[in-house]
Amino acid sequence: GLKPRGQLLLYEYVINPDAADRPELAAWIEAQPYRPSLWTLRQYTDCLSSLGFEVRIAEDTTATSRIHTIKGWDALLRRIDLRKLPRQHLLPVIDEAEQSMRTVAALECGALKTYRLYAIATIGGRVRTSG
Repeated sequence: GLKPRGQLLLYEYVINPDAADRPELAAWIEAQPYRPSLWTLRQYTDCLSSLGFEVRIAEDTTATSRIHTIKGWDALLRRIDLRKLPRQHLLPVIDEAEQSMRTVAALECGALKTYRLYAIATIGGRVRTSG
């Protein structure tokens, strides 16, 4: 539980309902180890509000997430010569690179977004929890 005025910070993948039928999103979902249950931004803000939070920030961080992913791979490839890795080490790197590129494609097409959500438990209100 949180005290009144307690703070909650989430970084989440969010689905854009206007682009939910994009093949890039379908490819991203299929590659996940567990099928994600993506929410819209509206679902997040409505849920948090119903639980007694005041959502102060709902910032679209998609561009930053995309850039960080690409720069992270660029930095890795500059530091490590993948040709020198043993095969058993190389295969997981390739799998992760493929997953990252699916993520970038889903972000670039606009179907998948990342958001930073910052909320505060309302004064005098109670934060309800499930369970």
